[in-house]
Amino acid sequence: MTVRASLGNLRLDPVTSADARELYRVRMHPSVRQFMSNPVLIPFSSHRAWFGKHLSNPDGLQIWLIRTAPGSRAIGLSQLRTRSDTSEIGVMLREPKHHRLNAALVTATTLYLAYLHVPWVISYVIPEHKDAIEFNLAWGASIVPSDKAGLVKLQLHRDVCRANNNFARIFARVEKRLVIEEIS
Repeated sequence: MTVRASLGNLRLDPVTSADARELYRVRMHPSVRQFMSNPVLIPFSSHRAWFGKHLSNPDGLQIWLIRTAPGSRAIGLSQLRTRSDTSEIGVMLREPKHHRLNAALVTATTLYLAYLHVPWVISYVIPEHKDAIEFNLAWGASIVPSDKAGLVKLQLHRDVCRANNNFARIFARVEKRLVIEEIS
């Protein structure tokens, strides 16, 4: 099932075949790439090939472009890769210092979408991205042994998240205005 989520003007639009270039712009923006486990600039042709494979066989990966208005240029991306009882979450925003509130709202929305289906969410972060680690910890995540070399693994259970004051405060703002629309 593919869904679109909107919260006022903030939208999480599922990627489509028309979004290859827009997703590439977000993923390859220096403010995003610097915090990726592999920050190398990849050619668009390689991205397009990966993107085509993803669309034909998503293998549990859902990707949304984050927009501040319908049809506007994406300010970031959000993703969930679900396997068994766990979803790996990723929220990446271009120039994140300009989007702190959006980051919190998108994270709350993405967690909501994950917790509809699974009790666990994990996140992998490079050790140098202290803001992301602190952000995850503020939501109630715990640092656990990583199965990916060189990355910090954070794990968060749905019940811990829902009991966390930071999540409860942000989600109270989200819940009243969140609209989830099934696309397919």
